[in-house]
Amino acid sequence: MAATTAIVVGIVFWMTWRFDISRHETMSRLTPAETARVVPPAPHLQRNPFADLARVQSRETRLLTSYGWISADHSLARIPIDRAMALSVGKSLDASP
Repeated sequence: MAATTAIVVGIVFWMTWRFDISRHETMSRLTPAETARVVPPAPHLQRNPFADLARVQSRETRLLTSYGWISADHSLARIPIDRAMALSVGKSLDASP
């Protein structure tokens, strides 16, 4: 029984070794582009986050409170949010905001 176990274990190790060798033989070598050292770019830090926030908020406020075209062919329009809310509760289109 010990001899059979030793033979089976030996066969498993030999098969693992052969598989490893054949796998290395069939693998292609890495190209210089694949082995080149990659240096990530520097982070884009905000110099003045409060000014950036104010700029974004003013743009969003302008978009929410004004009329404008969304599409270049003038098929979709944007209306102020207050007007859209008034229209959505069933008020007349002729009512001024």
